Amino acid sequence: MDRGLLAEKYEIQRKSLMEATNNIKEKIKKLEDECTELENEEKELHKKLEDSGCKRLNPQKREYSESEKIKKQLKKYCTQCGNPVNGAKYCSKCGKKVN
Repeated sequence: MDRGLLAEKYEIQRKSLMEATNNIKEKIKKLEDECTELENEEKELHKKLEDSGCKRLNPQKREYSESEKIKKQLKKYCTQCGNPVNGAKYCSKCGKKVN
């Protein structure tokens, strides 16, 4: 192959890679700007919460309802054969999955 042709192909590929690299850099910059914007919005929202007198930012631990207590009790026994499972995912007697 002719050296001039190889040099021309090389230059075309180099330009293509440089263009692709620049496009990726632009996308990264846009994403970084969006992240900065979202972080600023988050800080503003936290400040508004504090200014409004809301000190609790973590959700409060909730108590179990009656239906949740019943579900927890049902998990102690296999629903297929009634064998005690004591929190296991599968029954040791019949092998069925415990819900």
